[in-house]
Amino acid sequence: MICQVCKKEFDEYESPICEDCLRKIWQKSNETPTNEWATKFSRQRPPSIGQQKHLANLYRGFHWDSNVNYSTHKDFPGHEIDQKSGECSCGENCDASSKFKQFLEILPNNAFRTSPIIFTLKGVRDEYKVDPSEIPIKQIKALWDPRHPPKNKTNDPEKTKSLFARLRRSKRRKWGEKASDSNQIYEEWPTPLHYTRSIAKQVNAFESKRFKNAEFEWKMKNVRLLSNSGQFTFVLPCEIEGEKKVIRLFTEKKPNITERYEQLSQFFQENSIIEKIPELVDFDFYKDELNVQTKSDSGAISRKYDLIEMDRVLGDPLDEFISKNFQNSSKLLDIADQFSEFVEKLESNKIGHGDLHPKNIIIDSDQKMKLIDYDCFYIPPFKEDESPESGQSDFQHPSRSKKGSNFPKYDETIDRFSSIVIYLSLLIISKEPKIYDEKYSENILFSEEIFDSLREGEVPNLIENIKGISDEKIKNLMKYLLEYIKSDSPQIESLSEIIKNVR
Repeated sequence: MICQVCKKEFDEYESPICEDCLRKIWQKSNETPTNEWATKFSRQRPPSIGQQKHLANLYRGFHWDSNVNYSTHKDFPGHEIDQKSGECSCGENCDASSKFKQFLEILPNNAFRTSPIIFTLKGVRDEYKVDPSEIPIKQIKALWDPRHPPKNKTNDPEKTKSLFARLRRSKRRKWGEKASDSNQIYEEWPTPLHYTRSIAKQVNAFESKRFKNAEFEWKMKNVRLLSNSGQFTFVLPCEIEGEKKVIRLFTEKKPNITERYEQLSQFFQENSIIEKIPELVDFDFYKDELNVQTKSDSGAISRKYDLIEMDRVLGDPLDEFISKNFQNSSKLLDIADQFSEFVEKLESNKIGHGDLHPKNIIIDSDQKMKLIDYDCFYIPPFKEDESPESGQSDFQHPSRSKKGSNFPKYDETIDRFSSIVIYLSLLIISKEPKIYDEKYSENILFSEEIFDSLREGEVPNLIENIKGISDEKIKNLMKYLLEYIKSDSPQIESLSEIIKNVR
């Protein structure tokens, strides 16, 4: 199967979305509003009628009659469905009853678990255009049901049985007892809720005095932190020794991610990277800094986790900046110049960002550009490593996300394709703002779908419109871009070289 989200092959399920992508969406959905749900729902409370209706609408396309207390599907007039059993008033296992019974199989047994399922299915439908009804019931249940454990736990029935036996025994132990390494199969990675609980005990949670005295911003004191959640991170604004900072905590155990940041921090300091490239945001890596309590198969466990402290950048992501200023040619051209200078500095210092896209480019109040998110950053010590991520596909060469592809090479040239896409987009909008469609603002102009169409020999309307712009620089840049898109492993020149050639 090919995942419609990451475009990679997988074989866990006959499904339009792979296990990894669905779990990432689940984790993000489960984290962001968890504290809000906790104030409304308990684990003992059954799913509300509203939750059931919402979930059934998402998964099986039911349409409910709001004037009655039972469900009525518009395709089956006169068929009244019992919401608990799924049985139909007609007394037969009709299509309406069959569909509703399938829906009941994915319905968690409490309200607290139902909400993240709803957010997950809504996310795959709205954000990734995946039909939730095509996702197998077993795959959805595996998100929350321990009878269907994910691959990183165990799928062996005998091991699962022994796991439950240990969990039952662990309930009799005192909370906080550490798990034994001899029989440990699975250890829970902290979620934002775990981190929040720990930070609420601030003095005892942190190892360094620096963070013990930090002032965090709470939406609800000691319950809900002001935060931003990324795909793998929990980002907390705070004030440390009078300076505005953010703390990044990882919400997923990514291979070598903390080791990479430790090396990055050391490399930045030893080579004065921030002084050479002020567009980058300074950061420090702290190993084993925050003590967090989670669970393992053997009971509760306390462990220290790494964190990253970064300068806080206030401003608009590039896509929002363009949305506000797409009719202001001078501002867009200024950002385009800053951007071209920035990517030239990166490559001349033998480093690369690895995931250039509008959400990672912040324009501050002085209209200066700052770059964030270094999860995919390249430095010389990472030479010969594989890229930890394939980058946001709307700004990467189509070959980068293909299984088995070794293009582009993970080195200081990693940003060449995305830098052309971003720079050219800024020039096009500055010259012809009518081409800019605000509903595509996150992608600016181009997209993965447009790249794929061009490779298949089609010419999307956007490309036709761009060809109509009477600007030689834009025309020449487009020739380079189209040439690179159509090749599986093109020899991409640096943006600075291309700009020199097209002037």
